[in-house]
Amino acid sequence: MLVKITRGLGGRKGLTLLVLTAVAGVVLVIGGITLRKRMLAPKGVSVAQVPPEKVGELGDKARGPSEQVPYKTGELARVTANAPVRHADQNWQELALNSVLKVSGLTVSEGESWVTGVVEGDRRFEPVTVHGSFLEPYRPVLLGDWVELADVKFTKVRSGPLPGTAVSGWLRNASSRSISYCMVTCVFQDSQEREVDTRRTPAFELPRWELVRFQTARSEKAFASVAIQIMCGTPEGLRDYLPTVVIQKSSGP
Repeated sequence: MLVKITRGLGGRKGLTLLVLTAVAGVVLVIGGITLRKRMLAPKGVSVAQVPPEKVGELGDKARGPSEQVPYKTGELARVTANAPVRHADQNWQELALNSVLKVSGLTVSEGESWVTGVVEGDRRFEPVTVHGSFLEPYRPVLLGDWVELADVKFTKVRSGPLPGTAVSGWLRNASSRSISYCMVTCVFQDSQEREVDTRRTPAFELPRWELVRFQTARSEKAFASVAIQIMCGTPEGLRDYLPTVVIQKSSGP
């Protein structure tokens, strides 16, 4: 009697079957993950993952990166990403990052907030409507009646042997004049308001109605507060110093 011994999945047929089984398993896993994402995704909401120049084409299907906030009439909001905005004629156009919107109305429909307002600096004064997820509150301090300071933060920087702290924030020229030279000086102070260190930003331009981000070099010194001094050059070549703003360390992150 002849006895034939085989090795289960040995040979070419067995190897082919094993590969097909593995591929089928991977396909099933990917399909299951995709199906789960579709089932858990909020209905009627789509997040725009496209280049900035294409986001305006999405119109009312586009959503931004921020949380939706219930704005009130007269408040200011900063655009956190290139956003599609709807005009009164129902046409959609793109609104640039860091534009500032003065809110005139808010509409909430099925959990979606739509903010209406006028873009500051826009000479047409035409109201536009944008999805609330493209906006975040903008609450500036007006210095000298012509420069706004907003969102000042203490940032931990851990490059080098010792950790340090840098100061950052937003500036905006809210005047009719042009500012081609601006510099921010941050004086780090102890609890007795004595200077322990000073850091300055490089000089930069401050165009009208445009938000400009600034950040100083880091300081490794211990401090209790920071005095922010802003100097701007006038068209006549003179220096104009704005009122000093003092921020306690406890008020920073």
